[in-house]
Amino acid sequence: MRIKSIKEILNPNKFGFLEANASLMTKMGVIVLLFLAQRFPLNGQTIVFESGFEEWENGLPIEWVGSQTTISPDSIMQWNQNPYEGQYCCRLINRSTVYKMFSSQAFPIVTGCSYEFSLRIKGKCNFSQEGSLILELIYGDTTVQLRRLSAGQNSWMPNSGTFVAGSSGIAELVIKVKSTIELYNDILLDDFKVKRLNSPLLINNILADIGNKGHLFSNEANNGLFNVPMNSSKTTIYIGNLWIGAKRENSETIFGTFGEYNGENSEGFEFGPIGNQYLNSSYDNQYNRTWTVSRAEINYHREHFNDEGYSINYTIAEWPGNGNVENGEAQFLAPFMDVNQNDTYDPQNGDYPLIRGDMALFFISNDDRTSQFEGSSKMGVEVHGMLYGYDRPEDSALFNTLFLKYKLFNRSNFNYNEMYVGHWFDFDIGSFNDDLMGTDSANNMIYGYNADNIDGWGQAWEYGEHPPAQGAMVLNYPINKALCNTVEFGTPTGEPGSLNNYYNRMKGMWSDGTPLTYGGIGWGGQTPVNFMYSGVPELETGWIQSESRDLRSLMSVGPFSFNAGDNICIDLAFPFACDYTGTNLTSLALLRERAVAIQNFYNSQNFNCGEETVQVRAIQGNRQEGVIYPNPGKGRFTIESNMMQFNLKLYNVHGDLVYSSTGLNGNNGSEVSLEIPLENGLYLYRLMDINGKSVSGKLLVQ
Repeated sequence: MRIKSIKEILNPNKFGFLEANASLMTKMGVIVLLFLAQRFPLNGQTIVFESGFEEWENGLPIEWVGSQTTISPDSIMQWNQNPYEGQYCCRLINRSTVYKMFSSQAFPIVTGCSYEFSLRIKGKCNFSQEGSLILELIYGDTTVQLRRLSAGQNSWMPNSGTFVAGSSGIAELVIKVKSTIELYNDILLDDFKVKRLNSPLLINNILADIGNKGHLFSNEANNGLFNVPMNSSKTTIYIGNLWIGAKRENSETIFGTFGEYNGENSEGFEFGPIGNQYLNSSYDNQYNRTWTVSRAEINYHREHFNDEGYSINYTIAEWPGNGNVENGEAQFLAPFMDVNQNDTYDPQNGDYPLIRGDMALFFISNDDRTSQFEGSSKMGVEVHGMLYGYDRPEDSALFNTLFLKYKLFNRSNFNYNEMYVGHWFDFDIGSFNDDLMGTDSANNMIYGYNADNIDGWGQAWEYGEHPPAQGAMVLNYPINKALCNTVEFGTPTGEPGSLNNYYNRMKGMWSDGTPLTYGGIGWGGQTPVNFMYSGVPELETGWIQSESRDLRSLMSVGPFSFNAGDNICIDLAFPFACDYTGTNLTSLALLRERAVAIQNFYNSQNFNCGEETVQVRAIQGNRQEGVIYPNPGKGRFTIESNMMQFNLKLYNVHGDLVYSSTGLNGNNGSEVSLEIPLENGLYLYRLMDINGKSVSGKLLVQ
């Protein structure tokens, strides 16, 4: 039987669906994923396949001889001579020069999840026969070669690697073997494991992941993990990261950490909380990961933790509520509800994670393990991050937005002042070399959009016609500076390179010490400004980037005082917008509309720095500012507002403008009645006065 992948089943291009169907398609994908979650828990750093070849039945290992197996049963032997561990290992015999396949029993994989495989091999093949020993992963019609394997002639050789699942389904591991040599007992296998490292966030129209060290939309295997639509390979943000810089009290010396790209040689933050010892397996096993959990899973745990036979979800069981105080870690880490008030996270007694949104991905990083620059530049900052989203297909703004909360702790003994926090992004709207950047300071947002109406040249990861726009906005502080740099080194507007340059970049200064100036590339002008490319492209007004380049964008907030023991929270949102019947610029206009709606939603939640919740507050219109009633209603509606003159716009759940009325007069609280011909359904309304002040809400027509 052929197993179709979720991506294959839900391919919008294949069926010609537009955004009107995108939410349904994404919901279908989530339903399939939730089905897998019910059968196989998806969250946490979890072993999804394990075989030590200890259990055999009818002469065959019980975890093996899957559907792809072609090697004969009499060539699979239980072997008890010097196994790597336990009593047995597995011997494979194929002395011919034609591949035979030895496959595992099926196990689940999930789109976007990263996995690590490891096994031990001893023996020998005739390696003059190229590729005599290969490990593959097969799921559906897809075959992925994971690696060519190596064997120790007289000792067990470790083999390992990672992969990211391209789609969800049932997979088998396949060892292809040929030309084994009897003198060396052919090929011996032992200690085979496949471990899921991380689970991405997949709650709405966006699939996103974060690396163990806090790299945004990047994990240890891949960058560009901000896929939208969720079931596509298209991405709008290649990677993002956190910058922090400050001066110590009574000093002009700069300290800080500035994360950029992921990879083995990446610099900046490291995984886990600040502690005394980092180089031990216990610390690695606990913190070299992220934690993803849904509100539904939490609620199920709350209702059933005391039931007989109940098994706690992996992420809930492994949620890092408490640090190891004996290792110098903070007592409290990830937020949790302490049901029995004993200051200890014990989910077996009913405790549970506290999250924002309908699903959240939590991570911990710090700058204490290494110094990024010569000398000691580290501040002693611990970062707690929570990426979250909402399952609200009826609300196109929420359904196309993810949120991120940073909580920064000063774990050092030093007081800092003039601290700036930067948010650095490499926007790639599909193809990376036809994008433009901009700043919308009214919405505290930087953004990327396509330079023309067609993205790329027809590749699967490109958007083609009707390209989208992508934003990154700060929700709880005004942005201080926003600018873009090129990728060159050694130029004033290129990569910062040094500690002082990174810090000054957050203050709106180039590497030669000159300020950001209006016009051109922001350098060498006469008028210092705070925000680069601050014009409005869809109106062709102001300062607009004129030539597409592969740029890196930065926005900063601050300055702050950050004393020993202090913490500070910074909330971000990443709204996505695509006008599927319009242009690159109408997508940008829609992005601004969604940014306003997202800010209104965030304000309605009344979040504070120390609060998390598994509940979501409803959005309520403020009758003082503007409200529409009856709601629900049909045909005739009344608007009450204290705005003297305002405009009304109504959008359907797909973000399409369906009604507009201008020049309305609230006259300090008086009512305006309108006949609005709308079909039954849910709509987003927006009232905006002549000064740009606005209020948004939902309107149900029935």
